[in-house]
Amino acid sequence: MYNLIPEILHQQARRTPQRRAIIDSKGEVTYGALSDAVADLAHGLRAKGLTKGGRCVCVFPNSIDFFLAHFAAITAGGVSVPCEYNITASNFSTILKDCEAEFVLIAADVFTRLTDAISRLDLHAVIIFGPAKLDIQVNGPVYLLSEIIAAGKQLPSRLHQLSENDLAAIMYTTGSTGAPKGVLLKQSNVMAALRNITRFVGYTEDDSELIILPVSHNFGLGHAYCNLMNGGFIYLANGMSRIGRIFGALEKYKITGFPGTPLGYGLLLDRFAEVFAAKASSLRFIVIDSAPMPPERTKSLQALLPHVNIMVYYGLTEASRSTYISLTAAGPNYYQSVGRPMENIVIDIQNEFGENLAPGKIGEVVISGPTVTEGYWKKPDQTAAVLRNGKMHSGDIGYLDNDGYLFITGRIKDVINVGGLKLNPSETEETLQKFPGVCDVGVVGLDGIPGITGEAVVAGLALDKADARDFDREACMRFCLGRLEKFKVPIRLFILDHIPRTDSGKIKRHELVETIKSKMSENN
Repeated sequence: MYNLIPEILHQQARRTPQRRAIIDSKGEVTYGALSDAVADLAHGLRAKGLTKGGRCVCVFPNSIDFFLAHFAAITAGGVSVPCEYNITASNFSTILKDCEAEFVLIAADVFTRLTDAISRLDLHAVIIFGPAKLDIQVNGPVYLLSEIIAAGKQLPSRLHQLSENDLAAIMYTTGSTGAPKGVLLKQSNVMAALRNITRFVGYTEDDSELIILPVSHNFGLGHAYCNLMNGGFIYLANGMSRIGRIFGALEKYKITGFPGTPLGYGLLLDRFAEVFAAKASSLRFIVIDSAPMPPERTKSLQALLPHVNIMVYYGLTEASRSTYISLTAAGPNYYQSVGRPMENIVIDIQNEFGENLAPGKIGEVVISGPTVTEGYWKKPDQTAAVLRNGKMHSGDIGYLDNDGYLFITGRIKDVINVGGLKLNPSETEETLQKFPGVCDVGVVGLDGIPGITGEAVVAGLALDKADARDFDREACMRFCLGRLEKFKVPIRLFILDHIPRTDSGKIKRHELVETIKSKMSENN
């Protein structure tokens, strides 16, 4: 079993150099070719001055280029800092400054969009992955990928020695609330998570996985790692905007794994169920992460794909893949559970005094084990707020049943206080999601509603286009009153174009609040 991330490619390339490793929209690459290119780029980075632990910011869509940049940065002894392909210039500038980047490895089209942010910093180099060097001036040299690889071939430098305790990546996360902060992931953190995922899913060299989730995030990247370390291959797509390509890949490449979010599976169930079922005959497993899947959705998905093992992870970027469950094996009584702890992971439920609670009692989910981060990059106060005695205080609320299954009921920061009565928005969201015509929903607490003291429950609704004109707000409110306690029913419903979510599917509640406030201003 591997102990270091670079060994994933290196060992597979030694065993099966001609075996397909990755397919993207532009082509495919074998293990041998990818491993050779990674080695050349790693040597090129060292030749251009990459220090041990130097941060290499990587900005790409889901592509072979991303994995070339990511593996090369780590192989050379640097730290990979993946960024979302569609990152805003403001967030990108924040991350570059915060991590004190040495190199930027970037797709050519993104470089043109983010040049201003890059030009404000002194970097060792910018490396553009594209056919031609762009005539744009920044502080520091700009190279084409081909130039760096050529340098690596001509002047192979001694690579930095790696150990399990070395920092491998900084994964920036905003979650649902606030400015980006860099989660520190050591080699040992990543490899412990991969061993757990491999055991749980049962990966073999015969597996192939369709990855539509951004590999700049832990969920998508973790699945890519696992396929590569077990000798399978991955097919990369950027979201589900080109649904025909998704279905074509499922069928043509006999895809066996398809990780995703409840929102994505909901789209497939609502609009493409028959086609999905026909094209997914080779699927062995589906993994759900990032947000709870409504039980009705799970039931529908299992009925559509009775041969598929539907599985769920729970975890954070700070503590990857902490629990797991096969919903197919466990059955409907556990459709709302996120499972039991992975090997070597301990889950406690604690009250506000840090005391462990008995089964059935609701409190904060606290995680400990080898996958837990050592903190946030240069943010000691934020680190101390969540890491206490080596345990990660997740900010999630939930409980353990008598058999050790974890149930998540909400987020501490999301709790809405209505006149002293507290509710988690997820319960209201699940109810609204069942009303005809509602495609997506986000519920928040809002201060300053005329005539109301304190927080009030309001909801943003994204509707099916066919039902948008005829949507009956009063009927929707009556629907909620028949299923929820009155204080949990939104006092206002706002029709929105979409519910703002992170790439991993979590609601951006702070952004949703601002959107709803803007709607209120328009109506006044």
